[in-house]
Amino acid sequence: MVTQKDAQAQAEDIVGSKDSAISLVESVMGYLKDPRVQREVREFISRIGLMISMMKDYFSGRYTKIPFNTLVAAIAALVYFVSPVDVIPDFIPVVGFLDDAGIIAIFFMSFNNDIKAYEAWVSAEGESL
Repeated sequence: MVTQKDAQAQAEDIVGSKDSAISLVESVMGYLKDPRVQREVREFISRIGLMISMMKDYFSGRYTKIPFNTLVAAIAALVYFVSPVDVIPDFIPVVGFLDDAGIIAIFFMSFNNDIKAYEAWVSAEGESL
């Protein structure tokens, strides 16, 4: 079982490796292709997309103003999300993704200013999320 503490430790390893970060993003994107996952997480799928975009822009060097602790927290949240066996295992219908949604929501509440700064940068670049 992956706990938030485990996800945090993995995130600290991943943050130092562009290849590991890209691999995580690819894992999340693959996970989101599963119709069951899409159905269960539809309410917060756009938030996950924003996290993926932010990580891609950071690791490509396009947007590097993300504070280290925000980056680690985003990675930890995504590690937790892709782990099928966490506090509430994802294979349990309806409730399996409640803990995942909670982790994503906590990330967005905790790092709102950094997320808003990223969204403003995206908008200034003339791109959409």
